[in-house]
Formats: sequence, C-alpha cells, structure tokens
Amino acid sequence: MLRPYKDSKIQKIILDIGCIVKYNKSTTETRNTTDHERKVDPMLNKFMVAGRLTADPEIKTIGENRLCKFTIACDRPKRKGEETAETDFFPCTAWNRNADVIVDWFGKGDMVTLVGSVHNNRYEKDGQKRNSIEVKVEEIHFSGGKKKQENTVPTDNGNSYAGTEDDPLF
Repeated sequence: MLRPYKDSKIQKIILDIGCIVKYNKSTTETRNTTDHERKVDPMLNKFMVAGRLTADPEIKTIGENRLCKFTIACDRPKRKGEETAETDFFPCTAWNRNADVIVDWFGKGDMVTLVGSVHNNRYEKDGQKRNSIEVKVEEIHFSGGKKKQENTVPTDNGNSYAGTEDDPLF
C-alpha cells in the first residue's frame, strides 16, 4: 500500500509492506532434512544454450551406462562494424536416457535447446596444466527442425501419385 508522507519541505511516497509480511513459524525453526530432500545450496550452476548439432551424435556404452558426447554450435549476435557473426562451440555430455534421446531424435544441423551445468575439467598433459569445459546435459528441449539446405528438390516421399491442381486437398 502506498501512503503519502508530508514533511515541512519534503514530500515522499513510502511503500508500506507491513500489511503484506506475515510471520511464518516454520521458516524460523530448524529441522532435519529427510532422505528424499536435498539441501539447497545458494550457489547456482545452470547453463542454457540453443544451437545446432555439429555432427551426428553417437552413443557409447560404459559398463551399464550410456554416454553421448556431441558439440553444439551457437551464433553470437553481430556487433557493430562486424561483417559476420561469431560462432561459439560447446562440447556437451549426455548420460543414459538423455543420451538415448539425443541419438534417437537429433542429427547434424538439428536445432536443440539444452539445459545443464558447466564443468571445468583441469588436467596436466606433457607437463602443462590445461582446462577444458563441457556441459553436462540435464534437460533437452526440441526447438526447431533441421537446418534448411539450399538446392534441394522436394520429394514426394514415395507417393506414386502426385496429383494435379484440380484435385481436392483431402
């Protein structure tokens, strides 16, 4: 609720939220978490990217788990004065059911939106310290069809009768 405040020379509007705030006893008490609850961490590592697959994904089986590694290409908007947009490439890793979905439903050039977390892998190779970044896929969203290819002729999908303009549409 807004209420005016008048002083001798200053007029202010004060936002009065006293009527909105309610005391909630359960938030002030400490309680033990149960097995099915996770502790909430105030830090957040969420990454969302929409882009196209750079190659057909392949699946590997490691023990009882399925692994799919692939790369997403995402165009960065052009800046003033630049002729072409820059493209970022994000290496991604999907496990088990997510790996199955990627392999079954997506191919090279397909648009996909992924939600996951970014992992920075540090390792040493030939005495040099190195870093690599990958996206661990948590969610997959269908966001478009295949990339449009130029100079393609539409096919009749095996239909022997293509019809004429006078034929009904049903």
